[in-house]
Amino acid sequence: MTEDQATAGRSLRILLIDDDDLVRKAVARMLVHGGHAVTAVPGLREAKAVLRTLPLDLVVTDVYMPDADGLEVLQLVRQEHPSLPVIVISGRFAADTFGKSLMMSMRKLGAAGTLAKPVTPSSILACVEEVMAGRVLCSAPDAPAT
Repeated sequence: MTEDQATAGRSLRILLIDDDDLVRKAVARMLVHGGHAVTAVPGLREAKAVLRTLPLDLVVTDVYMPDADGLEVLQLVRQEHPSLPVIVISGRFAADTFGKSLMMSMRKLGAAGTLAKPVTPSSILACVEEVMAGRVLCSAPDAPAT
């Protein structure tokens, strides 16, 4: 069995951080329908408590939130759980120069993957699978995943 086959179909324990209730609920639902266990929280304060108490396989976080940003989440995870992969999602990962620069900056700072909003079930589940298989996924609205 290859690593890809071992990852496919595996139920992951995912921490989802997004301050937008509608987005958080929608993405959580997508991940749950993909067979994963999801703990969804609105911000960094709640995420810290989850990171301290629950075993996790993956973190999915928004970039811009009132109490923190994706950079702070990345820094916290890198310090406390260096092997825990993080996928950063944002509506600002546009196809323009700023959006592409932001996406690449998040990758350089330790994000295992980046994904542009709006997130679809197929895009988030593909991103999770790619990241957990050790491949990088970096996508923008008009750019294919690399």
